[in-house]
Amino acid sequence: EKKKKTKKVERKEEKFERVNTQVAIWCRKPGTVSHEEYVEFYKHLTNDWQEHLAVKHFHVEGHVDFKGILFVPKQAPFDMFENKKKKISIKLMVRKVFITDECTDLLPEWLSFVKGVVDSDDLPLNISRETLQKSHVIENMKKVIVKKVVELISEMLEGKYKEGTEEDLKKKEEKKEEKDDEKDKKEEDDEELKSEEKWKTFYQQYSKNLKLGIHEDTDNREKLASFLRYYSTKSVDEFTSLDDYIDRMKEHQKSIYYISGESRKVCETSPFLEALKAKDFEVLFMDQAIDEYSISTLREYKEHKLVCISKDNLELEETEEEKKEREGDMARCGKLVSLIKDILGDKVEGVKLGYRLVSSPCVLTTSEFGWSAQMQRIMKSQALRDDSMTSFMMGKATLEINPRNKIIRALVRKLDDIHDSGEASTNEELRSAITLIYETALISSGFSVDNISDYSSKVFGMVALGICEDVDVEAPAPMVEEVPAEEAMGEKEEVEEGEADLEEVD
Repeated sequence: EKKKKTKKVERKEEKFERVNTQVAIWCRKPGTVSHEEYVEFYKHLTNDWQEHLAVKHFHVEGHVDFKGILFVPKQAPFDMFENKKKKISIKLMVRKVFITDECTDLLPEWLSFVKGVVDSDDLPLNISRETLQKSHVIENMKKVIVKKVVELISEMLEGKYKEGTEEDLKKKEEKKEEKDDEKDKKEEDDEELKSEEKWKTFYQQYSKNLKLGIHEDTDNREKLASFLRYYSTKSVDEFTSLDDYIDRMKEHQKSIYYISGESRKVCETSPFLEALKAKDFEVLFMDQAIDEYSISTLREYKEHKLVCISKDNLELEETEEEKKEREGDMARCGKLVSLIKDILGDKVEGVKLGYRLVSSPCVLTTSEFGWSAQMQRIMKSQALRDDSMTSFMMGKATLEINPRNKIIRALVRKLDDIHDSGEASTNEELRSAITLIYETALISSGFSVDNISDYSSKVFGMVALGICEDVDVEAPAPMVEEVPAEEAMGEKEEVEEGEADLEEVD
């Protein structure tokens, strides 16, 4: 049999080689990603030169199905609160396809420092901006993202933050069990220090964001308030939390006391602290401008009302002896109170005896729902402020005088002497003293004097009265050289003879 003729046919087969063999890092399980991979991805995503501070890797299933990685940078952006800045740094992906990085509905403004990637399977690929704004999926994703960031902050605070693969974490635990007790303790101490430094770094960089979150986020307000840290009269060198403050409260103390000011030093030296220090009550120092907004929104924490000690609503418990002293002071200082009110007129809302002072003669307090001195200073510095709103919220301050102060007692005695002598009206010396005391109380209470040149001239006049002899404060006498008594007598006789000669010439 003859063999069949065969023909060779060339056939091309195309084989596809996968170039991108690496799986998207946010699609991998959280326990399979190492610290080095997180660092590499973070630097690629953000173009940051240093490592991230913390990371949250999660996969959510339920009403919304999506994956994500959220990073907290070590350093806050210098333009974080500027209006022209891009408000969000999270990339929205749909099935690993990039959609947008300008979806402002994914995060609230107070979390604008968070960077990362979010990948959803529930959104369509051809989604538009209008659909994103009205999407219920985006709203649910936003709630979950905020919850995850709050969990991350809580882990850093409690020292429970861990990063790396499950194998690496297991190896660390096994090494701890194998090592000696002394080395064990050293390593544990080092880890505690690292976790404390991580939390301190976070709070130093993003404390303003937490306070802004208290002002804006009503759902997480109580949780965010537990993250706040302040200096206080009993914690001068280290931050203290509101929970620690409550643990140190006196048995009969019901409120959390605080004072706001330009700086911690201003708060520490404020005259409003005198009575509270005498009664051993702790006072928190709030020296950031945003504290005024956050505390006015918070109002209370764990059923304890937050009370500003520079306002009228401060109430301190009194003993029966103190109540009797108050009645005696009212009878003794009643005339002085009415006189001060007549002299100051519309400058103050009222004048009353105050018992929040120990050594200072007087202070100025604002109403409970009005602006404090610090808030008034903040609003005055606004370039585009509404003057009508400013004047309405500022109102007038109340002057509280301390009846136990020696200056106030001297004024009472002076006024009694004037009435006993039968003078029809008070002298100008008493009026100028009261005005000077009022203007000085303005400065010590955190307010500003309207006419600073007039006030400075009064202070210089008081200084001149104290250190200069035989000098008229209003019109200073010309400088005269001192002459010995014998030469002065000789000059006087020569002058008298000269005057006699002039009379003879006339």
